[in-house]
Amino acid sequence: HGGARAAEYVKQNLFSNLISHPKFISDTKSAIADAYTHTDSEFLKSENNQNRDAGSTASTAILVGDRLIVANVGDSRAVICRGGNAIAVSRDHKPDQTDERQRIEDAGGFV
Repeated sequence: HGGARAAEYVKQNLFSNLISHPKFISDTKSAIADAYTHTDSEFLKSENNQNRDAGSTASTAILVGDRLIVANVGDSRAVICRGGNAIAVSRDHKPDQTDERQRIEDAGGFV
């Protein structure tokens, strides 16, 4: 994933960015997406855009009432256990997948 700096930054900032989001309670799904995006852009700023090839994986799972909201980036898969069986509740994002490669390139990235 390009080194420990991005992973450490995510560990230190993603959760606080999420729970401090003004819509964390009212629109948790949007708050998660915004927190991921904000964490990414703030990491790039903190690195003065020097480590643009650094990255990290992350998974987030939040239980809201009887709903489980799950988000992930990279190949950090979220699973739940039901009846002794592991069930994937997220899909890996890998650059060798055609749709993921296209999404990365459309966002100005490279593989």
